[in-house]
Amino acid sequence: MIATLPLQASSPVISSTRQGSTHSRLRGIISLAPTVARIPIATLVVIAILGDAHGRAAVWLGAFVVLDIVDGLIARAIDRETAFRRALDSTIDHVAICTCIAVMTVSHPAILSAGAIIVLRDIIQAGVSAQMIRKHHVVATGRGLHAVYTILVAAWGLVWILRGDSPLWFSWVVGCAGIVTLADYVNSCNSVVARRTEI
Repeated sequence: MIATLPLQASSPVISSTRQGSTHSRLRGIISLAPTVARIPIATLVVIAILGDAHGRAAVWLGAFVVLDIVDGLIARAIDRETAFRRALDSTIDHVAICTCIAVMTVSHPAILSAGAIIVLRDIIQAGVSAQMIRKHHVVATGRGLHAVYTILVAAWGLVWILRGDSPLWFSWVVGCAGIVTLADYVNSCNSVVARRTEI
């Protein structure tokens, strides 16, 4: 299942009064702050992994996941969910996951096969997402199963960071979840395109 927002939805709401405009801008900043905060946190995860500071890497990764869950909830709670925030959220997720896996591969070469599946899956989804934006002017982001997949990947990465390996069955679960959610994303995007074509 995916959620879609037209690109116009990212335009700020302009109030007729100065106070309303300031209030709207403040809500916009509040809705974006947790999302943007994940950029330096992802950087700290990478630095900690490179420095073999596994405990710190685990803490920063945990903070990254919590903010990933909370940012959307905050944006919806204050009625400031936008296409721009969703696109930024998704981009940060993809870049952070791929970068962390690439860095982890340096110290744990055994992660390469499972990591490659996760990275390839994210690249394909990013390509489909870019097509939705370019051709149909819609930001499509995963929900439901996709949130579970993100948590699974984070848990899998956490296990690797703390133990230096992961049970084979866990890697298989993550890989299969990646394939299932990618298929769901592509199928849902195709359904969105078909509905828009019919209108």
